[in-house]
Amino acid sequence: MYGWGVGRPSCRQTTRYRDRKAALAEPVYGLRHVASREFALARSKDEILENSVVLVVEDEPIIRIETVQMLKDAGYAVVDAPNTDDAIAILEGRQDIHAVFTEIRVTGHLNGMELAHAIAKRWPLVRVVVTSGVPRADDFPADWSYVQKPYDGPQLTGALRALLALRSTVAN
Repeated sequence: MYGWGVGRPSCRQTTRYRDRKAALAEPVYGLRHVASREFALARSKDEILENSVVLVVEDEPIIRIETVQMLKDAGYAVVDAPNTDDAIAILEGRQDIHAVFTEIRVTGHLNGMELAHAIAKRWPLVRVVVTSGVPRADDFPADWSYVQKPYDGPQLTGALRALLALRSTVAN
């Protein structure tokens, strides 16, 4: 089985690995994919994770693929979109999306923050996690979560778990 590891973000050089574990251990464009035993144990039979569908909106394909894999490894069902236009279409067509994870600087008619505001208005029970390489702004809504790049699996799933727990208390 072949896996892909990518060198430093600045050099954008691709290296092919024969060992999938070696490929997953390599940082990918600022992401630190955690394939540790602790991370696998952290997802153990959590009711919040069961039937939770997360929409990942990221225009960089490698980052989107790694993020989707992190979330799948954590037990989430994942749908992905390369831009905000596709994300809106997915949200309009599906009723099972529980959370959206979006990059602030993403392509489409809306940027990631505008997408998050549109989600808050049209789908108030859908939770939003926003990411970017810049520090969080002060005017960030309290019911959203922010994960700064580079992020890893436990950071992302911790933010989602907290928001989905809040969603389940609001829905009940």
